[in-house]
Amino acid sequence: NMKLFSLALATLFTPIFADKVPWERLEIDKAVLLILDLQVGLYGLARDFDPTLYQRNLLAHAAIGQIFDIPVILTTSAQNGPNGPLPKEILEMYPDAPLIQRNGQVSAWDNEHFRNAVRATNRTQIIVGGIVTDVCMYLLSTTYPPLA
Repeated sequence: NMKLFSLALATLFTPIFADKVPWERLEIDKAVLLILDLQVGLYGLARDFDPTLYQRNLLAHAAIGQIFDIPVILTTSAQNGPNGPLPKEILEMYPDAPLIQRNGQVSAWDNEHFRNAVRATNRTQIIVGGIVTDVCMYLLSTTYPPLA
């Protein structure tokens, strides 16, 4: 079972990395929300949620930027291919937010425009979620250098 395997890995590696990133309370004036590859063509990959419930959850995640009035950066990978665009509801929430289209780059942090957009916010706390978190978020978390 993949969930059991993931839990076992997390349990194994938590002591190794636990003191690498100290816990820090989120602060509105330090936070930025990344809408990272929450694309309509990827919904079908979510197997542990009802698709409608999953869509509602990712829209709720996206609304965090509006609720707390924090900067938002949108990014997609292979938007013109099978991944598809971001949901129109998210695009309507943030018509003025930067939308970085990565042409097949898996790791958003590998994209110079994305890195520059994140750094331009001058924020040090990142709020992020994703559909394929073992790919999208892992690569970001392991390559994201401190902003300060």
